Parts: sequence; C-alpha cells; structure tokens
Amino acid sequence: MLLGLAIVEDVVVVTTSANHPVFQLPKITMKALLAWRWVLPVTSIPSREWLDQAFAARGLSAPSVQINANSIPLMP
Repeated sequence: MLLGLAIVEDVVVVTTSANHPVFQLPKITMKALLAWRWVLPVTSIPSREWLDQAFAARGLSAPSVQINANSIPLMP
C-alpha cells in the first residue's frame, strides 16, 4: 500500500497596493479582478496554470497579462 505525504504546500495569492481601485468595490470577486491587467509568471509555471484553471472553472477568462515574469521572486 502506497501512502502519500505532502512535504510542500504552494499558496497562490493576489497582491496589490493598498490604494488600488479594487478596494473601492463593494465586493471583490474573481470576475471583478478581470478589470485590471496582471503581472503573472509565465504559463509554464504550475501556480500560473492553477490560477488560469481556477478562472476557467468558474466560466471566466484568464486574467489579462501586462507582464509575464520569468522569475516569481522578482515579480514584486
């Protein structure tokens, strides 16, 4: 019998500045987040694949990308 144990957890978050117009919305939804262009890792990164699939699973298009970053640590 094979058992699997997670040794790493990958958390995906969306960040922006505290004065971003998204905070003027009465409710922040995934659909509402599509109003802005994003800085995202390239499509071959698993967390990017997951994010695109999360939008697709809700019948939404993927976020509009302003910058495709090759390095996640350099994104901020």
